[in-house]
Amino acid sequence: PEARGRGIAEALMWHAFAAFRARGAAHVDLKTNTVENAAAVRLYERLGMFEVDWAG
Repeated sequence: PEARGRGIAEALMWHAFAAFRARGAAHVDLKTNTVENAAAVRLYERLGMFEVDWAG
């Protein structure tokens, strides 16, 4: 909890995106529980991610 709000998660996500891009990935997807983690959803939206239908 003391690390929340310090930009650590966002920095880690940008680092992961850069690693995927360096490996030639055209896109990245993330499957997560959006119902129980509103803070994470806000982070993903700030990063430019958006919700899509997922069957499975």
